Amino acid sequence: MSDLYNRIASEHTSLQQLMMRLPGFPGYQQATDRRAADRLMRDHIVHGLKEQLTAFVQAEKNILNSPNGLASMSRLRDVQGKMQMFIDRINAAPPGYAGFYDSVKIGPMELQKLYDFDATLLGYVDQFKMKIDALHTAVTTKEGLDAAIDGLDTLTTEANSAYGQRDNVITGLTK
Repeated sequence: MSDLYNRIASEHTSLQQLMMRLPGFPGYQQATDRRAADRLMRDHIVHGLKEQLTAFVQAEKNILNSPNGLASMSRLRDVQGKMQMFIDRINAAPPGYAGFYDSVKIGPMELQKLYDFDATLLGYVDQFKMKIDALHTAVTTKEGLDAAIDGLDTLTTEANSAYGQRDNVITGLTK
């Protein structure tokens, strides 16, 4: 279990600690704690990605103000759309809850897999930062702009494709 989950689990109120003695409640509470940790992790990822999107928009403005900058706008808008879609998908993902009658049950093992998967998404924040920094450098030096945009486009495609595997991680099924 991760430190985030352990911290959430340790902050139970005295009522929750009393209820942990009830049959079946500890499993329910652990699942609730895992969902809370998953949500916190994804909120953290979304925050980092939004910061990178803001940096991207600033680079985009600098490119537009540069000579021949208008020629790159279509590709930059495409990259921005893919990046925004990645952020929205992470932000809007369900927390891993499955009701009594749902066809796919999400138990503690699946929640742990989901949490682990979301934790790996944190690496994309750093990857986007590196690619956007390279874009800023390309604008400043007036060299390698096309390569920087291509690198960002590849990363946004890869990130969305990786996120598409989230349901497969939960269900164990492949499409």
